[in-house]
Amino acid sequence: MPDFQQLAGPGILIHNGNSWTLDLGAVQQGQHLGVLKFASANDGSFAIADLLAGSLEAAGSGFTATLGAPFAGLASGSILNNVEVSADTSTLGTHTETITLHSSESNVTGFSAALPDQVLTITEKVVPEAQFGLSPSTIDFGTVRQGQLSVPLSITNTANRPRNGARCSVSSVSGPLFGQGQWLGCNPGKLTAPISFSRCNPAPPAMSQDRRR
Repeated sequence: MPDFQQLAGPGILIHNGNSWTLDLGAVQQGQHLGVLKFASANDGSFAIADLLAGSLEAAGSGFTATLGAPFAGLASGSILNNVEVSADTSTLGTHTETITLHSSESNVTGFSAALPDQVLTITEKVVPEAQFGLSPSTIDFGTVRQGQLSVPLSITNTANRPRNGARCSVSSVSGPLFGQGQWLGCNPGKLTAPISFSRCNPAPPAMSQDRRR
């Protein structure tokens, strides 16, 4: 019987009947994924009695598939490393690639028969990188005495996947008002601690966001 075997790359290949599925899940836009490598295999159990012949066909978007040439005489228990797939993570959205193995079996008695197609489906969902939001976006202290005060300015990581953590910091880019803070591993949906400001002045601060993966 023909089947697919995963040789390299992320994810876990799931088999159900004549269907094979590899779901890469959510990946960050621009993220590099290793090359996926698969083999066509003859999973028969009668040594060289039943030989496998076949060809491969690819269709879809968001991936680049490199397929081996049609083959014949693949003995039972043998594999042929003939599928490589690279994921394109530059475009947001859900992408799907299907690899179809058309095959037939034969043996020394002259028997030959077509076998059911084996269909390998690879999917990914490309999502934006970690994003930040400021709350409030503008702070007006009004008229205050020179000294120090604290204002609850918080940064939120609005990424929509749990592992889109990032490092973030805030600093003054203009004016005499100064505030600073830095956090590592700012997880999605988590608010940072408030930031303290000193050398207060009627002029409101201009804040910058430093976003680094």
